[in-house]
Amino acid sequence: ISKAATGIKTFVYLQRLLQNGRLNESTLLLIDEPEAHLHPQWIVEYARLLVLINKHLGTKIMIASHNPDMVAAIQAIAEKEEIIDSTNFYLAQKENGSHRYIYKNLGNNIEDIFRSFNIALDRIKLYGGNHI
Repeated sequence: ISKAATGIKTFVYLQRLLQNGRLNESTLLLIDEPEAHLHPQWIVEYARLLVLINKHLGTKIMIASHNPDMVAAIQAIAEKEEIIDSTNFYLAQKENGSHRYIYKNLGNNIEDIFRSFNIALDRIKLYGGNHI
């Protein structure tokens, strides 16, 4: 495993936790950018795995992601698996005049998250022109 790609290692870690019985309703998984170094198709598979772990084992999962594919996949798969009502999305927003962030609970609506992702397009236009 030490020679595997970083993104693939995350699947192995989850598999080992599952095999060792470490994931259950008392578990809270904190995962920072689980989609890092994954092909877009694998991002969707990873999202599916997280949703199913939550649904079938009751494991609580908190992830930080900057990837629209990961966010959209979690929402769509949670809806299909009928756990969307217990799926919450949060948006980090900097407090005015401070170095602190507040986390706005968006429920299961990801519109504000996608709006924040689009800030990059504004920066591209600023630095590179209006071709987009």
